[in-house]
Amino acid sequence: MELTPGGSIPRSPAMVGKKVPTKHRVHLIDGRIVQGEIFRAPKSRLADYLSTLKGFLSVVNAVIEESGKTLDFIAINMSNVLMIEEISADEVDGNPTESGSP
Repeated sequence: MELTPGGSIPRSPAMVGKKVPTKHRVHLIDGRIVQGEIFRAPKSRLADYLSTLKGFLSVVNAVIEESGKTLDFIAINMSNVLMIEEISADEVDGNPTESGSP
């Protein structure tokens, strides 16, 4: 296991291993929606990842849905986040599925 720059071993599973980009939709308290990629450890729960954050959520390849503005990177203050929604592979491909449909 690698040491962090401070010399300690990371204890959180979300901090260990290789992270992969996962599509998410971040709903903000002012009504805006940011869609982009959040780097998380494979097979980690979103709640576990969020518990390791220090007040800010990093999103790459972000699109602000209301305006269509694209950003390579945005750091969102967690106090402005209302909800975070994982986007399924079907939605990414443009084929959203309804709950309960085969």
